[in-house]
Amino acid sequence: MSPTTFLNEDGKARYNRLSYFTRKAFPEDLPRKIASSYAVPIDCVCAVMLSILSSAIGNSTEVMVRQGWNEPVSLWLMVVGTSGSGKSPFMAKLLEPVIKHELEASRTYNTQYKDYERQMADSEVNRKNKKELVDIFNPPKKPTRTHYYVTDTTQEALFGALATSPRGLLLFQDEISGLVASFGQYKKGGNNDKQKFIEMWNGSPVKIQRVSRPDVFIYDTGIVVLGGIQPMAMPSAFNFSSFVDGFLPRFLFSEVDGCPNGFSFQTITKRDMQVWSDMVNYCYSLPLEFDEKNVVNHRIIEFSEKALSVFSTFHDDLKDKGFDLSDQAQVFVPKIVSYCVRIAGVLHVINKVKSKNIKKETVLASIEICQYFLGEAMAMLGSFEKSSELSEFERECLRAVIQLNS
Repeated sequence: MSPTTFLNEDGKARYNRLSYFTRKAFPEDLPRKIASSYAVPIDCVCAVMLSILSSAIGNSTEVMVRQGWNEPVSLWLMVVGTSGSGKSPFMAKLLEPVIKHELEASRTYNTQYKDYERQMADSEVNRKNKKELVDIFNPPKKPTRTHYYVTDTTQEALFGALATSPRGLLLFQDEISGLVASFGQYKKGGNNDKQKFIEMWNGSPVKIQRVSRPDVFIYDTGIVVLGGIQPMAMPSAFNFSSFVDGFLPRFLFSEVDGCPNGFSFQTITKRDMQVWSDMVNYCYSLPLEFDEKNVVNHRIIEFSEKALSVFSTFHDDLKDKGFDLSDQAQVFVPKIVSYCVRIAGVLHVINKVKSKNIKKETVLASIEICQYFLGEAMAMLGSFEKSSELSEFERECLRAVIQLNS
């Protein structure tokens, strides 16, 4: 089968492409149990797992395809499903280990801040009473708050969190349409919020200039965006410009609809979740190294010679056959190529390979996964075709719902 054969004859995605997940990347029972318990596709469960793990790896690791071409491992994902399809509950379950890290970081910061306030108060008392010499050049150091997880945040607050989180963080939105609708919400002139997200996906440095407060410069953002969206809301949330500027193609898609939603007797035990927590915690444990300017020195992993040969064939084949796609579909091809590199990096890390060389088998697995995601993107485009069938009243209702979600 050609590396770019991602659709069946009826135009639907080849869902069997995610067999690799349960075979190697994850313990076999874990995705199956979660999928059965929440009545969602196992491939969708695995896709969310990959996205979460990419956030936990964060800025610790980059993949070098060749000199001059490095990719972060961040995987942005939209879980597409109608209201009541079960997309939110299973994602909330998988986010539990991340939220535990966020809770621990919050407790640590609160303790450190109380100590800081006490030291500041003691210094002030000593200064006023002149009981001892106060070193005004070395005041108590104000603690910083590390973040792992944010949701429903303004862009300014998001950049503030990123500035003190060198690993990066996970931005979770239950409804991503609400995030898109918030772009420019607090701006009097112009809207560059979307552009900032485009730059962050690229791994580019971001600078925020503020009038009344110091500027914020983030060299490595390391952000992962994860959330759900309803198919009918997509055309209203993402207009034609989202294809042109490349914002929409920066997301991977996984559809959650289509599973039986009857009562499930499948349980998720503490032992099951411990297996998942161990995977997440391992990724968070990857060390961050800094240079003399306090910039993260990424651990660089790269393709082996055989892996690079396989990837180059996929790259050329996909680029060549992309010309047969529609204009809207073609814009997804370059991003799928990048995601092939990123997914290979995540698979390499979670399989705990000691070597810095990514194996040929890992790249082949990543190609299979990208075939699935490209098929899902093509299926997602059907939502835009169906939008033309909506009445003007229905479209206005959708816009109102999206505004409420923001």
